[in-house]
Amino acid sequence: MFGKARLFDRNGDFMTTLAKLHPLIETTLPPSVTFDSGEGGLPRLRVDTPTATAEIYLQGAHVTCWQPTGEEPVLWMSRSSNFAEATPIRGGVPICFPWFGVNPEGPQHGWARITDWNLISATDDGTDVRLVFRLTDSPATRASAWPHRFEARYEVVVGSQLTLSLSLSVTNLTDDEVTFEEALHTYLAVSDVRETSITGLRGLLFSDLTETGFQPDAPLELTGPMTRNLVGASGDTVMTDATRQLRITRSSAANTIVWNPWDAQAATMPDFGDDEWTDMICVETANVGASWVRLPAGETHTLVTTYEVGPLS
Repeated sequence: MFGKARLFDRNGDFMTTLAKLHPLIETTLPPSVTFDSGEGGLPRLRVDTPTATAEIYLQGAHVTCWQPTGEEPVLWMSRSSNFAEATPIRGGVPICFPWFGVNPEGPQHGWARITDWNLISATDDGTDVRLVFRLTDSPATRASAWPHRFEARYEVVVGSQLTLSLSLSVTNLTDDEVTFEEALHTYLAVSDVRETSITGLRGLLFSDLTETGFQPDAPLELTGPMTRNLVGASGDTVMTDATRQLRITRSSAANTIVWNPWDAQAATMPDFGDDEWTDMICVETANVGASWVRLPAGETHTLVTTYEVGPLS
């Protein structure tokens, strides 16, 4: 399972070194990317550049950390999260696919986030570190509630300009149209969710647990538990808390979902600390519900979101 790796340096020359390999890693690694065993012994990649650090677990191709140099971590992780095989990780950026939410015939939010992905490319051009992960159908997925042949590729780009870009591409390898739901269920770290606002959503049709309507002109602020699905978001969304702004751009996404459990629900979640709800907010990029993806045979759909850290204006 382990052996020698030949790693590229930044100029593309070969350098021989000893590195622990894993069957899921199908490529050489640049010096800025290392492989190790993370929490719970799960295989993990670590990115370390002059401008940012990041961590990605191969289970779920799950980004658990992104921290630009000189900044607090942008992604939130629960201190009570599980790190175990075939078990969801609480925090970071879970990939929800091929369904979103509860499915009586399979795991909540689909099996992509609890399945191992292969790393097929890792490059560092001196500006951006680019990692590409691949997931394909297997006997387990073909026996699930979504049994189709497919290939998914997930590109994680840790940029030098305080950016993190994520793109999920799904190719339909069947002879017929398929439908699916997808979401990048991003958990963002905030200083206090009660003092956090989100702009760029005004006028959008929304639905949540208690009402349906159109988002007013005022910034979205949370005063209690929220599971809000906003439809039609196309421009940038800006999240502002007491210390910074985070600009979120998206492509090929019909839904933005804002979620925080608040205190009562948090207390019922075994992988979520009772007091942690104040430190996080989910702003998810998605195609779910009536906005699910209809993908013709042989076609590819790509969902993209980018996060950019900036100072308070």
